[in-house]
Amino acid sequence: MPQLSPTSGLSIFFNIVIICCIIYITFSMMENKPL
Repeated sequence: MPQLSPTSGLSIFFNIVIICCIIYITFSMMENKPL
């Protein structure tokens, strides 16, 4: 297993946060659509 440096771990953390934000925004837009 390759050793993760603090910067790479931080970038992975930010990538997860951005993906969660995109999923949250997508679900909120889907819920706001009139059926």
